[in-house]
Amino acid sequence: MLKKWTTHAEYGSFVTHAIQALNVSSLKRLTLFDDSLRKLALLNLDGLGEKLRCCYSTTGRPAELQPEIFRSFILMADQGETSVTNWVKTLAADDMLCFLIGCTPEHLPSLGAYYDFISRPWLLKPSIEKENRGKLFRYGRKKTHAAKPGRNKKLPNRRAGIVGRIANLFRKGRSFPNRPEKLMQEIFALLAVNLSVNAGLIPENELTVSGDGTCIHCHSSPHGIKVCNYRDRIRSPACQRILRCVRQKRKRHHRSPAGASR
Repeated sequence: MLKKWTTHAEYGSFVTHAIQALNVSSLKRLTLFDDSLRKLALLNLDGLGEKLRCCYSTTGRPAELQPEIFRSFILMADQGETSVTNWVKTLAADDMLCFLIGCTPEHLPSLGAYYDFISRPWLLKPSIEKENRGKLFRYGRKKTHAAKPGRNKKLPNRRAGIVGRIANLFRKGRSFPNRPEKLMQEIFALLAVNLSVNAGLIPENELTVSGDGTCIHCHSSPHGIKVCNYRDRIRSPACQRILRCVRQKRKRHHRSPAGASR
């Protein structure tokens, strides 16, 4: 249930009063976060509450500190932190960072609240996502990796003409409803793209949007994990596999010796 949403004006007032209460030493340290403070001051989350309201139930316990959690993620990325667990520990040990996200040191979001917030904008039902993670598939020989393109060059399309076929489907009125990332894209447009257009940073009449083919680093294995027994692996390299995160795969290998010793 989404009941309380701190407005941008309330956030600005909170930060102003917090800065006024700082001593001289803390004010000098605040200069280290000037860039982050300016970014958060420009980040107006007033429209985000209505956009996310569909992700909350109408009954039950109200969710607390939701805009603060979103603002905390922005500050976390700006500080170069990638671990939510480590970031929660950093906030608990640094009052300055608490003030920047709009919280007091005594009232901070818990670690579970962060992960709960992450799952809300993702529109895929947890039951379906869990079912898809457990699906098995067969994988033949490992495909050779394509040669890396040179500087300022893009990878060639694996399927020639795929972009044209998708464009033709859009022209014919075909819709693609299974887009769990749709709400996250709308949030990005609401908080970044639209404001940039209104500020004149992006020309509205001469805007061209296109995929640039940038390679994205992913921590998952494209080959999956074999779930067949050891003998089947020797007989057939194309035994059934399951897609899992590489990190989970490593943990599984670490646990296997202990299980074998039993």
